[in-house]
Amino acid sequence: MGRAFDDEDSSRTEALDDVSLAIEPGEFVCISGPSGSGKSTLLHILGCLDRPSDGTYRFAGRDVTNLDAEELARLRRDEFSFVFQGFNLLDSASVLQNVELPARYAGIGAQQRRQRAGVLLESLNLGERINHRPAELSGGEQQRVTIARALMNGGRVILADEPTAALDSTQSREVLSLLKQLSTRGHTVVIVSHDAAVAAVADRRVELRDGRLVGDSATSANPRVDIPRRRIESPGGLPAALANVRDALACLRASPLRTTVTVLSVALGIGSVVALLSLAEGIGQKTLDLIDADKMRIHGYGARKADAVRLTPADAEAIQAEVANVREVFLETKGPLHVQRGATEMQTDGRAETRPPTIYGQEWPLAHGAPFTADDSERRQQVVVLGPTVADALFEEGVDPVGKHIQIQGLPFLVKGVLETPPPPTHLDVPNEWIGIIQNRNGHVAYVPFYTGMELLSHPQGYEMIEPDGVSTSVVTFGSLTIEVRVAEAGDIQATAAEIRDLLIRRHGREGFNIEIDMETADTYDALWRLHPGIQATIGTIAIVAAIIGVMATMLVSVGARRREVGIRMAIGARRRDIASQFLIEAVVAAVLGGAVGLLLGHWTAVAAAALATPTGMIKVPVAFAKWFVLVALAGGIATGLVAGIIPARRAASLDPVAALAAE
Repeated sequence: MGRAFDDEDSSRTEALDDVSLAIEPGEFVCISGPSGSGKSTLLHILGCLDRPSDGTYRFAGRDVTNLDAEELARLRRDEFSFVFQGFNLLDSASVLQNVELPARYAGIGAQQRRQRAGVLLESLNLGERINHRPAELSGGEQQRVTIARALMNGGRVILADEPTAALDSTQSREVLSLLKQLSTRGHTVVIVSHDAAVAAVADRRVELRDGRLVGDSATSANPRVDIPRRRIESPGGLPAALANVRDALACLRASPLRTTVTVLSVALGIGSVVALLSLAEGIGQKTLDLIDADKMRIHGYGARKADAVRLTPADAEAIQAEVANVREVFLETKGPLHVQRGATEMQTDGRAETRPPTIYGQEWPLAHGAPFTADDSERRQQVVVLGPTVADALFEEGVDPVGKHIQIQGLPFLVKGVLETPPPPTHLDVPNEWIGIIQNRNGHVAYVPFYTGMELLSHPQGYEMIEPDGVSTSVVTFGSLTIEVRVAEAGDIQATAAEIRDLLIRRHGREGFNIEIDMETADTYDALWRLHPGIQATIGTIAIVAAIIGVMATMLVSVGARRREVGIRMAIGARRRDIASQFLIEAVVAAVLGGAVGLLLGHWTAVAAAALATPTGMIKVPVAFAKWFVLVALAGGIATGLVAGIIPARRAASLDPVAALAAE
């Protein structure tokens, strides 16, 4: 057989020329010759790392010349083992992990391969070094590790390329003694060396010069021991996938700078998307609260006496439970309340709601005191939270109202809290001189627990209504009990209102209530909100594409920097798909980590941006974090890793094993 290489100047170099050689099982052969004689090329062909340009190569009676890359990788994995001059151990892996790697590519289970690797290392006096990194070992110890790795899958044929060149004389003797023992046990050992001491240990010496076979000390065949072929299965599945993930994490840890760049590339892309979604979600919710596009109010008053319906809390519970598009339901009742403390008395707006006090669509905080509890409402406690205008009117300056008693409708009530002074209505276009008046008017309120207020405020009131034809009609209202409904989808509010109407008619047997909806506001909001997905998708796509480009560039650089590692993995049995999976999984793992970092980065970026973008005294720009953002970050990270990793993974898998091993 022969092997020729095409040079850059279009000339052709014959590395091997008409070499005819047969090696029997169990032989210990030394291939010697000067530099450039073709020794390493012959060894690469024997180990299925390279192919002859002409002629045939048979292994165990099978012509392997035309086998595809997958079949050659299987032969390297199951039959051949390499011991290199430069050791070729993975710096990112421990001694134990280096030794068990061939068995991992063979699909052997984790426990079985670790046990076998441990036994091999113990037999080579390396039992105390299994958790060390290669850089922590001497040259002789590293070469013994490569021999242990060579035996991991059986090592039927051991191919050693200058195995003693980097060792001192003592370490060289130890390694040669080990190889001799392996030959005695039935392993076929082929050594490439120009060292006469190495050739002297071998049973047979083959000499090459200028690519031609010029000497062979073969004698008549003597009976030899041949080790049996190991049956190796490749189950793959979840254990193999988990091993690949662990390997990917180890490689990522071994290159912290490259990993950091990859993770940050994804984090910035995912973070941009999450920040955008957080702001959009928050602004959307706040817009709904401010313009009430998702709100309807149901009143049980304004109906004729004969048809009037008195709404109850049970109606609200039924709406919440039975109508699909309903997001939240609140009950409120309000009306005038007579309040008095000593000689000071006044009429104020009385309110009782199933939610905390609100102003301008936001929760109205307390200046001091405590909010109502559920127990206050259930037990009809006579407690009150005063607006600042009422508190200032009833109590002298410097007196804390909290803990003091006042009279409401002639009954004693304990002041539990006082609301803050309302913020200026800067969201409204009003003259400056009106701002103080509006603030004072908004503070003219007293809140009582909901069920306490039901007894104070929800009482029938009748009046006469004059029809257009002049006929007088008696109309009754039942206090001011109102059910406020917030829908999930503002665009479907009209259909939701129809469902609620049907439900209440079934419950009360008649339509003695009114449902108020601002359809113009709802339609406008829905039309604007439908634009958001397109805008978000566009910005998100740009951010993800940027992340993909960043990850791809980093991984391509990684392939170039790790060519030797790829060659090592191929030499010990990794198939092209194993190499591709390695790089693809690394890209996905790094991208998922980037997605997790981006999730936090994006949310806090949105919070910071909202804080910086809010002028003093204005309504705060809201930020909302939805649970599905986690899925966006996870899916975005996986998609980024998969897309960005495909090209680098394919490039790594397509590397020539011999060229990759020669890379520095």
